[in-house]
Parts: sequence; structure tokens; C-alpha cells
Amino acid sequence: MKSDWVPVSERLPAPDDPVLAYNGRWIGVAAWRSGEFLEDIERWQDEHREMIGLLGPAVTHWMPLPPAPGDTAAPEQAEQQEVVMVSRELLERLARTHAHDDHWDAIDELRAMLAGSDA
Repeated sequence: MKSDWVPVSERLPAPDDPVLAYNGRWIGVAAWRSGEFLEDIERWQDEHREMIGLLGPAVTHWMPLPPAPGDTAAPEQAEQQEVVMVSRELLERLARTHAHDDHWDAIDELRAMLAGSDA
């Protein structure tokens, strides 16, 4: 049986999207928060905005929340969200590691497209 848990060492969820998170002692709803002033240990926050990394072990795994009961559009939406999430991750990785002055216009255009996918 395939596990839906994703190690944080492999991939992070889309910033600020609620997911199930696990840290070895706790499983609950959490989000990996965006924000330029947050330290890495402060980014994983539970549903009360408590910083999980400051309260106990760091989050090691996450998985998307299951669809709501009776949600027939969930599989398509989940697949689309996965594509957007991976695209965001690749975009941010590109911006952090390989961006040159001539790439910033393309990066900004991709960011605008991905921001439009949230609507």
C-alpha cells in the first residue's frame, strides 16, 4: 500500500496551504508558512499558529488533507493543486539557485501565472 506521506526533505507543501503534518509525536493540521522574516524553525505552524519546531520535534512528513465528504471534484482539484505546488517549488528553487538578471522577467511572469491559479 502506497503511503501519501511526503518527507519534508523531498518536498514542502505550497506555502500557507493546510496539510496534515507529522513530527514523530504529533499528527495534526499545519501549514508551512511563507514570510521573509520567519526563520526555518518558525515556518511550520499548527492550526493555532503555534510554531511546531519551537514546541517539539521538527515536522518530518506531511500529506494533503483528504477531500471533504461528498466532494466529487476532489481528485481533479488535488491533481491540479499538486501540479501548482510542484511548479511553485521548482520556480522558487530556480529563483534561489540559478536566476540571472535576464531570467527575472520569466520568473516574475511564472509567479503571476501561479498566483492566478489560486483564484
